[in-house]
Amino acid sequence: MSRPIIQSYKHKDSGFRIYELGGRKDGKTSWQVVVGRSKAGKLNRKTLPSKTAAEEWAVKQRREIKTIGNQALEFTDKQKEDYKVCLSMLSGYECNVREAVQYYVDNHKPVDANNDLAHMVDLYWENQTARFNKGVIRERTLKESKDQLKAFREDFKGRNVSTIKTKDVEAWLDQKTTARTARENYRRYIKILFNFCVDKGVMPINPTPDQDEAEKGQSASEPEIYTALEVSQVMNEAKTFAKGTESRMYIIDGEKQYKDRRAMVAYLALNFWAGIRPTELERLDWADITIRNGSGSILIRKEVSKTKSDRRITIEPNLLKWLKVYKGVGKVFPYSSATLRKWRRGVFEAAGVGHKQDSGRHSYASHHLSKYENLTKLRVHMGHSAGSDVLFKHYISLAEHVAEDASDYFDIRPAGSKVIQLKQTA
Repeated sequence: MSRPIIQSYKHKDSGFRIYELGGRKDGKTSWQVVVGRSKAGKLNRKTLPSKTAAEEWAVKQRREIKTIGNQALEFTDKQKEDYKVCLSMLSGYECNVREAVQYYVDNHKPVDANNDLAHMVDLYWENQTARFNKGVIRERTLKESKDQLKAFREDFKGRNVSTIKTKDVEAWLDQKTTARTARENYRRYIKILFNFCVDKGVMPINPTPDQDEAEKGQSASEPEIYTALEVSQVMNEAKTFAKGTESRMYIIDGEKQYKDRRAMVAYLALNFWAGIRPTELERLDWADITIRNGSGSILIRKEVSKTKSDRRITIEPNLLKWLKVYKGVGKVFPYSSATLRKWRRGVFEAAGVGHKQDSGRHSYASHHLSKYENLTKLRVHMGHSAGSDVLFKHYISLAEHVAEDASDYFDIRPAGSKVIQLKQTA
């Protein structure tokens, strides 16, 4: 203290030492309260015009220390006033000052070329393209990664990826779609993107929300399946459809020709009675289907399989009949996914049966398990790993429900092969 000390004493109510200082030009004295030192070693003190003012200020400081700790000594009067204003501004919200400041900090981190979400999406796409060129992923996977993230990239470009929170992703998903499957597809690819960002060190954790509880319930519930009657109706309409021709010709294998609708029958038959995944069927080649007089098998190569591993499926006797009639060359379904969806939709609508995603595969598994009661064989046919519990979770109870239907299901054959004509019960 540069000014002379006239007297000092320890204030009883606050415990702080108060000094009376002289040396003013007007001859008056001032009163200074010392409340300790800051972390930097600087004295925390305040000079006031009177002894009463000094004692009142000392008591106020003691109360603040008791309330929020010694950190109160670091605050200037201006900071304390700002704090009061902030409290007043937040009074109508369920939020405290700390939460408000944290929100501001989280959402105002600087954005640069290394952490901008659009930049990270572009990097992820480059990585996926490199993996495709090496043969690690398929063209379809590459295309899906771009299709599913395009809108997300556009809506969040210019945003530091580390500021994106779970609630941001949930709000975006809610705004984007209410369809369960579409929402889950978006969510899955966003999660993959953010895993990539975490690996690159530009965000600490993946904020993608877990699957919605409602979606989990639907996913965990029993899969939808077709009855033998419904499959019979669909296949009858597929046979009728196969007899027709397309309205125009296409360039196929360099030649102008009509698309062969018989491919639709073979596709459906392999889905219903071999349980092959739709994506695998679009890659399956007739060269991998072996047909003998009374038996046969289907080789799902690792290049075709979703699980990247080979498996072999025994052909059911009724499926053998269908394949002998509708066998082709090259790809089982050699046309585009758009053509597949269009033809399939037409066949199901004509049959009066609603198309259900993956239900051909689910129907095969349920009826096969009911008829043969052989989990090990079915697991191989379905392409499930040895430790997978999918069959137990999804198909055990269904197999019990379709016990009376299983025999008819595997007796559905094309005309001329003792076709089983199923009649709808009243």
